[in-house]
Order: sequence, then C-alpha cells, then structure tokens
Amino acid sequence: MEPFIIFFKKDSIPAAIGLLIVFAYNLFKRNKILLEIDLNDKIVIIRSYSILNGKKELNLKIDDIIEIDFFRGLFIKYKNHNEKTAQSFEINAEPWNSLYGQIRQLKLSVQENDKKLKNQSVANSA
Repeated sequence: MEPFIIFFKKDSIPAAIGLLIVFAYNLFKRNKILLEIDLNDKIVIIRSYSILNGKKELNLKIDDIIEIDFFRGLFIKYKNHNEKTAQSFEINAEPWNSLYGQIRQLKLSVQENDKKLKNQSVANSA
C-alpha cells in the first residue's frame, strides 16, 4: 500500500478525524489471521484471530462449503441460513507449519464431498 497525504483546511479537521477512524476500522476489521483448522467427520472448525474481534471460531458442515481458494490466504464461500457468505483469512505461518497440511486436508475433503454429491445426483436421475 502506497503512503498518501491528505491536506485539510482548519474547518474540516473533524472530517479528517472521521476519515482516519473509518480507515483504521476497515484496516483492522479485514485482517483475520488463520490459527487452526479442525476437521472432523462432517464438521469443520476454523479458528481465527483479529485485532478487533479477538479469537473466533467458525463452525461449518462440509456440505455447506461452496468454494475454497488458497492464494495469498484462505478464501471460503459457504451457505449460511438462506444466503451465501464469504470470508477470507490471512496465513501467518511458515511453509513447513502444519496449518498448510490442514488446509490441504480441508480442500480434499470438500472435493470428495462434491464428488459424492454429484454421484448421488446422477444415480437418482438414472
């Protein structure tokens, strides 16, 4: 991110302070660091940490996960009640950390589940 400078008149100092608060809030809100992925039979627990929210857990069923992308972090799109929700996580770990193995295992589980669902739909339609 390139540094930038904004000049304000004396009358607009409250607007400048408001702009800085919004900028800082968005900066801290977006950054969620992935801590651990716990994969059970059909349940996935994703533990993350953010500056504003602290430690959080995201509990998902494997059937609810629509898309997983692993490029410059982890991006997950999943079904949540009647809508689709997407979340992204930053990975702050060394390449030899077990977190990368957990991500690989999650991706394989989601792919296997998708294949099972496709096979079931083909068998039901035949």
